Amino acid sequence: MIYAPKVRQTMFTLPTIVTSDDLNKRSYVTFYFNNIRVREYNAKSIGLPINPNRTMSIIERNNLLEELRFELRKALEAGKYPKSDVSPEVKISSSAKPTAEALTDILLPAQKALFNAVRAKIKSSLSKKY
Repeated sequence: MIYAPKVRQTMFTLPTIVTSDDLNKRSYVTFYFNNIRVREYNAKSIGLPINPNRTMSIIERNNLLEELRFELRKALEAGKYPKSDVSPEVKISSSAKPTAEALTDILLPAQKALFNAVRAKIKSSLSKKY
């Protein structure tokens, strides 16, 4: 008997557009990705500048929604959804992680300020229920 190695496949449904004729209501593309419902309002997750909800006409919004749906389907089929380096500001490098000394320098003054505020409140002539 021959065993094939287990390859983790991502499961997804085809993206569909959800929209209305009112420009004040947001439109989006929805699909299921690994059994989780996803709603994409723009193409940030795949690194493209497509923003259908920022248009001034319904026709232009619908065209951009079609483009967004097409690009999302292409990224899903290629296995490039979500793009891993979309938001580098969210990632924290190992050198940027705070050390214990840095946390102590931040927490001690905050604790002292909180202690002083509580002590001032207790000593004030305000009601105890305040």
